[in-house]
Amino acid sequence: MRYAVTSIRTPRSRTRTETTSYIGHYYVEAMIVKNGVCVAQSRQDVIVI
Repeated sequence: MRYAVTSIRTPRSRTRTETTSYIGHYYVEAMIVKNGVCVAQSRQDVIVI
């Protein structure tokens, strides 16, 4: 498990690419926090073959 805080401020930085040495089933979670409150959350399944 890895945790990172990132902030998207410009349209050019709306994507992020990462690599892995492991195959399998993973997921990515994203949350939007506004004034200390989570106002949106999403989860995307990723399968690495």
